[in-house]
This record gives sequence, structure tokens and C-alpha cells, in this order.
Amino acid sequence: MKDRLIILIMFAVAIFGLPLLTGGGVREIGGSEPEVVFPDTVAVYLTESNAVAVITAEEYLEGCLAAQIPINYEPEALKAQAAAAATYAMRLMINLEGSGKIPEGADISDDPQLCQPYFTPEKRTEEYGEDYERFRADLQLAAEFGRKHILTAGGEPIYAVYHAVSAGRTCPSEYVWGIQLGYLKAADSFADKGSMNFECVNEMRSEEARLALIRYDPDIEIPADCAKGFTEL
Repeated sequence: MKDRLIILIMFAVAIFGLPLLTGGGVREIGGSEPEVVFPDTVAVYLTESNAVAVITAEEYLEGCLAAQIPINYEPEALKAQAAAAATYAMRLMINLEGSGKIPEGADISDDPQLCQPYFTPEKRTEEYGEDYERFRADLQLAAEFGRKHILTAGGEPIYAVYHAVSAGRTCPSEYVWGIQLGYLKAADSFADKGSMNFECVNEMRSEEARLALIRYDPDIEIPADCAKGFTEL
């Protein structure tokens, strides 16, 4: 099974103003902070078929879960991931509105480079086989939960970013994106050091290392005599 992103949600305080979304929006609750409401339907641009599919919120979140986390995880883990996926989707839809980055008529894309991973029903069956139907009820319950639990700060959905493993400590938002967000602060994550493949060793000659780095980033500047920066074994 392909690697899946495991949840590591970071909550708390900071952004402002939420434009209305079709079928969703902001609803005032007794004068307190507005409640962010996930839209009833989502128009998803499917990159493989170059088409826009209008599906229910639950259907979209179920597809996100199948693409982002093993579907046989515990129900509470699925719910937590669904809440993160729903929150992140809301944030993305706000950012993408009028941006021209997705086709007209779409709210969001299944392109993980631009948005977040999403599997169509066909892709879910292809990926999981009979297990998809076996665990589908858990996915549906989690999707229903996630839609109703949007994480907010200042009345606006947060950037509910997450990752599989850190280097033992996470980074603040300004270090990663150059934007300071009060709810994305650095935190110790010592348990990550016990993760599978946390540390690995790959031995190669200095010239091989130089070429590998250039393949990774052609714009990187590495002097031809870079061997001085490596330890030959």
C-alpha cells in the first residue's frame, strides 16, 4: 500500500474573515464566534478525466480519507483525519476562489500538489479491493463527523496541515511558508524518532552524491570539488 499521510493536526488562534461558499458559509451562534459550515456539495476537478464532478460533502471526505490514511485505522483516527481534511478543504476553497488555478465551476481539485489527495469510488475499489466495502461504513461515519467539526481561529478555518513524521521537532509556520500563524508553532515530537525508517544510511561516492543533489534540484549550486564537504569511508 502506498504511503499515507498520518494526521498531526495543530489547532488554535489566528486569521480573519470568511467569504460565503455555495451551500455553506458562516452562521452566527448566539453572538459568539461564527460557526464555519461545510457546503452540502463540492465541485471537484478530477485531473485524470479532466472533468468537474459535483458530489456530496460526505462523498468528498470519504474519498479524502481513502487517499490519505489506511482505511482500516481505528474509527477515532478516521474521524480526526476527516476533521483535518474537511478543515483543510474549506481553507483551500477560500484560497482558490477566483484564483484561476482550477477550471471554472470547480471548488477544489484532486491534485495533491495544489490541494489534497482524493480518490474517486473507482480508485478506492482499485486501491483496496474488497476491503473498501468492508470498511466503508467506518469511512462514512468519519466523513459525517468531519463535516461537522471544522477547526477555526478567528472565525475562519485554519490551515490544518499535517505530516507523517518530523525530525523530532516540528517547525513554526514562518519557517516553512514565511507566514506567522499563531496556531502553527514549533513543538517537540520525540515519538517520531521511533518511526519506521526514521533514519537510514546510503553510502555513495562524493561525485554520486553531487549528481544526486543536482537531479533533485537542478538549480542547486554545488562546486565540482565538493568532495571536500564529504567524508570518504
